[in-house]
Amino acid sequence: MFTAGALSACGGGEPKERSYELPTDLCGVEVDQDLYDPIFPPGDDIDISGSVSREFPLSGCTVEVDGEEVINLGTFPSGYDLEGLVVIGPYQNDLDEGEEVPGRYEMMVWPDAVFAVSDCVVPRYAPGFSVGLWATYPDDEDDSRRILADLIEPLTASAAQEVGCVEPE
Repeated sequence: MFTAGALSACGGGEPKERSYELPTDLCGVEVDQDLYDPIFPPGDDIDISGSVSREFPLSGCTVEVDGEEVINLGTFPSGYDLEGLVVIGPYQNDLDEGEEVPGRYEMMVWPDAVFAVSDCVVPRYAPGFSVGLWATYPDDEDDSRRILADLIEPLTASAAQEVGCVEPE
């Protein structure tokens, strides 16, 4: 598994800086840049593939820095609960090791991942919409949990709005 520590070392033992421009959104999802800035590691080159779709609730995006995948964001239609989300994506997580995140959705965080499940309804689909975010940076587990936990609720709300998911009446 890739660790962000591999990016943080350069000549002289000084931490490498981020020389690429931070994206103006996170995979097509409008969210406060201050919330996602900390999951982008130092490096020179960034490549973003995919984005959250405005037409289909199942979509994904990967972010690579200097050729290494560092962020993976997925949105999912109904049928994905927390138990189902922990076994997909680039990193496997144990449901028992996750920590609940308080808020308006069912949310759980690990050091490298965070998931949210909403009961909103995407037109033409069964009720339910989920977001999964995997990130390899920062590599400090406590920092990672805190940053991902702070990001997931506004990210899910914005992604749900992006795909036209509406709260049930």
